[in-house]
Amino acid sequence: MKTASIQDISAKGASIVTWLQQGETIVLTNDGEPLGRIIPERRELVPDVADRRALFARRFSPLESIPQRDLSSIVQENRGAR
Repeated sequence: MKTASIQDISAKGASIVTWLQQGETIVLTNDGEPLGRIIPERRELVPDVADRRALFARRFSPLESIPQRDLSSIVQENRGAR
């Protein structure tokens, strides 16, 4: 975590921007007393087309653990449980 005074904001603006780009949180101070924090935005990594296709295939592929049964046998089984 970095610390910057109000004077630093105007004098070293480029350095502060660099710190934020590097993911640093900055504590803003006035006369050595903390006033608040400047927190960098989270950057989401955008997957490429191949990654998105693989993710889609994993999410929507048939589940292997579910047995293939017809609906009538499931209904009969549940009616017998009453």
